[in-house]
Amino acid sequence: MTGYKFRRQHIISNYIADFVCLSEKLIIEVDGLHHQLPENRISDDERTQDLNRLGFEVIRFSNEQVLGQPDKVINTIVKTLNKVNSKLKSTQMPPLGGWGAVYFSLPGVPHEMKGLMMDKVIPFILDEFDLPAIVHKTAFTAGIGESMLAELLKDFEPTLPSHIKLAYLPNYGMVKLRLTTTGNNKEEVEKELRPYFEKMMNIAKEYLVSDEDEGLEKVIGKILKAKGKTMGTAESCTGGYIAHLITAIPGSSVYYNGSVISYSYEAKENILGVKKETLEKTGAVSEETVTEMAKGALKTLNVDYVVAVSGIMGPEGGTDDKPVGTVWIAVADKDKVETTVLHLRFDRQRNIEMTAANALNFLRKFILKN
Repeated sequence: MTGYKFRRQHIISNYIADFVCLSEKLIIEVDGLHHQLPENRISDDERTQDLNRLGFEVIRFSNEQVLGQPDKVINTIVKTLNKVNSKLKSTQMPPLGGWGAVYFSLPGVPHEMKGLMMDKVIPFILDEFDLPAIVHKTAFTAGIGESMLAELLKDFEPTLPSHIKLAYLPNYGMVKLRLTTTGNNKEEVEKELRPYFEKMMNIAKEYLVSDEDEGLEKVIGKILKAKGKTMGTAESCTGGYIAHLITAIPGSSVYYNGSVISYSYEAKENILGVKKETLEKTGAVSEETVTEMAKGALKTLNVDYVVAVSGIMGPEGGTDDKPVGTVWIAVADKDKVETTVLHLRFDRQRNIEMTAANALNFLRKFILKN
């Protein structure tokens, strides 16, 4: 019924119309007799005759019909609109040959709605409708911002045909580059899109993480499995969030041995072997501490690679020389340790998520280099 405007509880002459489309002079009543003022509670037939004399067509449903036969109710309204105005605009025409529509009523609880959409609604639509092919190709980049990527691709984007669209999708220090197009034949659409996607990836190759729409944790898992190597994590400020991301990937036990969540000084000393004098001299948030955390985790977890993080997530705990958002990251194997520092500026949760993303990317690059 796109294109038609209905008013609810609208007064027509002496009557209250449940729903009325003034442009098409159509009134819809649902147990309408109960909604009238006492003095106007004449029979449905008499009220219909009065409204017909005023130029309105009336269709009427009971509450039971609305609740129990919604498809029939909707189809009756659509057919009546078609009869009232046989020359509909194309944007107003209902699907399924012009004489019916499919409506889905879904629960408001997000996870229930998503489950039904994926398991029931989308498969039904794909089976019952001849839909155009919509093809996405996504490249995953890291270490460069959206505006810098746009500058890098400023000569590429104008070369795209009008039906191929480029979207920049930033999230936690990463940016996805997505090309999208549509057509009737999926294989032909994919074939047309491929050279543009390859050209885009070549331009952004310095920052390219993956040519698929997947997270860093999955990318690292693929690299480790291909190399036959293992990893572990030593976390302070992230409290196990990096471990959560990694173990959310099915099959991660093949390459992920575990994590040490060393939140306190005591845990850093007793489990990871961080020296007491290091903590007293440089503090928990320092290059020296994360270096010793990484070395200790390599031994404790018996893995090939480790990433260690320690920082101040906020909103409290910062100092003049180490403000909130200061994070030290170390990555290591048995031969080498590399470190980097972040200066984040977000709220606590986002600081944690940004730390995890940057730590995983730092580890990815370290593994590929070594």
